[in-house]
Amino acid sequence: MEIVQYPHAALFRKSLEVTEFNNALLNRFLDNMKILMKRHNGKGLAANQVGLLHRMFVMTCNSDNKMREFINPIIELGDGFANLEESCLSAPGIYDTVLTRKNVVTIKYQDRSGAKKKGTFEGIDAVCIQHEYDHLDGIFWFDRMPRNPKRALKRKWEKMKK
Repeated sequence: MEIVQYPHAALFRKSLEVTEFNNALLNRFLDNMKILMKRHNGKGLAANQVGLLHRMFVMTCNSDNKMREFINPIIELGDGFANLEESCLSAPGIYDTVLTRKNVVTIKYQDRSGAKKKGTFEGIDAVCIQHEYDHLDGIFWFDRMPRNPKRALKRKWEKMKK
């Protein structure tokens, strides 16, 4: 399992709902995603970033430093903007602020056994959830930027890849 790099096609495809829980394959995917995220010093990693079109992501929460799994998430955006810098393991070394990220989100999701969960997160955790959730919908964070900053980020990434 490896992290795909921008502009890999998997980053622009909408992920499919997970329907089978508590099985060896799902558990192995989630465990490997956590290992890979940690190895690359990431905060979050969505399944499509490793080429799997499943609606799930893993994330380390700043609030309690726990690594969590979010399967079939649905988010509700709160008030206020976070204005925090973000980056992506699929375009490492590129950082910027997505001005539309909310400071608080509530997320409903399932765990690896299929149990339904709900949580409210703020600050960098809320930004990370929105970033990973976008991945599941095939939206890369560059595309959340206004036109000129987006072009600049893409040019910078192209130069870094050479």
